[in-house]
Amino acid sequence: MCFINAPLNRSSSPHRISDPVFDVDTVVQAIDIWKRYRGRWVLKSLSLEVGDSSLTAILGRNGVGKTTFIKILCGLVRPTKGKIFIYGENIHRGQGDYKATLGVLMHENILYEELTVEENLNYYAKMYGVDDPLSSAPAKEAYELLGLEKYRDTKVGHLSFGWKKRANIVRSLINDPLLVIMDEPTSGLDEQATGEVARLLEKLSSNKTIIFTISNKEDLDILLEKGIKPDIYRLENGRLIEYV
Repeated sequence: MCFINAPLNRSSSPHRISDPVFDVDTVVQAIDIWKRYRGRWVLKSLSLEVGDSSLTAILGRNGVGKTTFIKILCGLVRPTKGKIFIYGENIHRGQGDYKATLGVLMHENILYEELTVEENLNYYAKMYGVDDPLSSAPAKEAYELLGLEKYRDTKVGHLSFGWKKRANIVRSLINDPLLVIMDEPTSGLDEQATGEVARLLEKLSSNKTIIFTISNKEDLDILLEKGIKPDIYRLENGRLIEYV
């Protein structure tokens, strides 16, 4: 289940907010998020609540702030104003316990290009304290579904953008996260691979909370044609709008 919390104050500047009372099924709560870059408000009074075992899509053209919002959700960037809670923890004031529950796919490649796919996955597995990167059922399923086996011994720097994207998707699932946040998981993929990602997202959302962004409406249509049923919102003028 996913809710947009309509702010009471529609002014053009941030206002003071209090901490929320959480429902036990709430996984993510973004409250009155504002972000200012170079004198311009990129995000304005953006609020979102996401429940357990759900699938949420955020649609928006390039440059509207999708990646900024994703980085704020993950704790990589601080909002100018507002609060993010994951499993009830204020991610900017808590102990960081939420990080163990989180899997993140960024739009850009974060794998080491001089290492092979297998070497990269083993490296990140060790960072999570995992012996085998494919011991996580979601990571193994993604690895097989996305066809990475044939490139396991290929250096990441020799892969196309689309294959790097596939490898990064697997990396994001190594720790078997309860919450998966993905920035444009279908960018750079052909229609067949986009369909494979759709099937993966649908399976993951049966017992995980998935939030992903997408900039291309055609890719969104492909995902919908494959049968996934996300809650869809459009990011426009710094705010989330229910997509109809």
